[in-house]
Amino acid sequence: MGKNYPEISIIIPTHNRSRSLLQTLESIGHLEYPRDKFEVIVVDDGSADSTSDVLAKFSRRTPFSLKYRSIKNKGVSSARNSGIRMARGEALVFTDDDCLLPADWLKNLTAYLNSDDVGIVGGPEEIPQAGPFLSRCVGYIVNSFVGAAGLFKGEGLRLGRFYPKGCNMALPRKVLRKVGLFDEKLMRAEEVELAYRVRKAGYGIKYAPLAPVFHWRSISLVNFLSKTFQTGYFRAILALKHRGFLQVPHLIPAACFLTFLILTVGLLFLSWHPLYFVLPGAAYMLTILGSGIHAALWLKDARALVVIPFLLPLHHLSHALGFLVGVFRYVFGIRR
Repeated sequence: MGKNYPEISIIIPTHNRSRSLLQTLESIGHLEYPRDKFEVIVVDDGSADSTSDVLAKFSRRTPFSLKYRSIKNKGVSSARNSGIRMARGEALVFTDDDCLLPADWLKNLTAYLNSDDVGIVGGPEEIPQAGPFLSRCVGYIVNSFVGAAGLFKGEGLRLGRFYPKGCNMALPRKVLRKVGLFDEKLMRAEEVELAYRVRKAGYGIKYAPLAPVFHWRSISLVNFLSKTFQTGYFRAILALKHRGFLQVPHLIPAACFLTFLILTVGLLFLSWHPLYFVLPGAAYMLTILGSGIHAALWLKDARALVVIPFLLPLHHLSHALGFLVGVFRYVFGIRR
């Protein structure tokens, strides 16, 4: 992109998170980046809380250029696309309304865009130690190897390609012109689908380890499992729609679920030897318990010894069911 400080548009979709949105905006005010070189675009996806009032008050004292648009609730992809159409920057940066951004985040994330070969950049998602306990547990699961096969980490052990998360990613405008906008039919995995199209267009995907965001999730157990189900569902749809999208980790939860289902039927009705069920079951339980120990050490909270072994199987099951439902609906032509 040729300049030390390219013009940046930071796009933030929001929905009913006025309090955390304000904290996100305040952290942007401390970014170590020239104020005349970036703008912030907030797209309100049909909020029913005090989002508009918060933005109106913040805009009167903001140290940077702030744009705001309210749209009908259509989902995060629609909100991001609306922000893209408003943007004037040569690079587009995306984060969420519940993220806190370190001072050097923007310059470290966009530094990789200086190469014409790079089509998209993503940074790590860190777990705030002071966040709610359930939020920290969910953050651990979705970023762990046992929970997500390391797919959202650009370094270390993983079983597939790295694709950035929508809460921490950047790409040049010229790349979007070539590959198109976010798919507004997708309620989940929309950023992965976009990154897939970027890679298929011949661009590289870079990981920026020095550009983390601190993600303060406000989430309930039901909401977590619902989102996991949707992730599995849309991964199945995308795997059937885009040849080459499917990765081995996408299949593992559904394959394990079907395996245990077959083994259970064999044990109960076909007189199979119990070891056929016990051995893989024991291996899985040891993996889950080991994750609980690792999480307790990582999160520095002994409660994770119990909570993580409880949440992980539910996480795997929700993803598996979502994936299988997605395959079923796609194969039989059932559309929403």
